[in-house]
Amino acid sequence: MHAIYTGIDVSKRELTCQFMKQDGAILRPILTVDNNRQGTINLAETIKSLAAGLTSPAVHLGMEATNACWYHAEQLLRRQLVDLAPRLYVLNPSVIKGFKRSCTALPKTDAVDAWVIADRLRFGRVEPSPATAIEYDVLKRMTRFRFQLSGTLRREEQRALELFEVHQLQR
Repeated sequence: MHAIYTGIDVSKRELTCQFMKQDGAILRPILTVDNNRQGTINLAETIKSLAAGLTSPAVHLGMEATNACWYHAEQLLRRQLVDLAPRLYVLNPSVIKGFKRSCTALPKTDAVDAWVIADRLRFGRVEPSPATAIEYDVLKRMTRFRFQLSGTLRREEQRALELFEVHQLQR
């Protein structure tokens, strides 16, 4: 079985991708696509064409959980590559940062970060992210939004009380 390890550095505007074989050899040059629907579909097509050249490929895709910029790309890649049964890993940035420290001094560029993510997948000992139902994702986002709103409301109430107290002391 041959494996394709794809490291995806996610930013607001772009997905920078590095493709690696099990032995660490680079399968193709860095690919940068727009972080939108068409760019993600182009990435999926590239992965399919790389997999077509291998016998029984195992496809591993890793990306950092960068704000919410990764979410739509991850969901679309799951759907576009369903026939390859990919393993998708949404990694905590601290995992990648720690792994990067074990390498020699590497510059901070999107291409290097994509390479580090692919290499981290190649080394193993990370668990694939489970596919979640869209209903749970919506509930999760609404719950987090409510938590943020309640915190904002609490801070504003405290600020209003402090202003009222200052005004009372000045009388």
